[in-house]
Amino acid sequence: MLDECISQSVLHKLRSPVVLLGDRNIFLGSSTQEKMISIIRQRPEITRKEHAVLTGLSPEGVKYHLNMLKQAGRIRHVGPTKKGYWEVLE
Repeated sequence: MLDECISQSVLHKLRSPVVLLGDRNIFLGSSTQEKMISIIRQRPEITRKEHAVLTGLSPEGVKYHLNMLKQAGRIRHVGPTKKGYWEVLE
């Protein structure tokens, strides 16, 4: 699934403010958490592994930022771990 969504051309553009994810543009903002929220808005079903590829973080870094966003009340995970999705609350 990751290969279907992210091409090699996208991966080398991660430093730019906009990344093309399939046919959608994702604004990557200035902070890691803003990048993650932007990605979640475009792909609510995204996995931690996919987040790590798109943001350049380690899987543990992704976990840390997702937990910070959850604690701040900015996102929540709906449904089971494997089949759920992320929801932006702001």
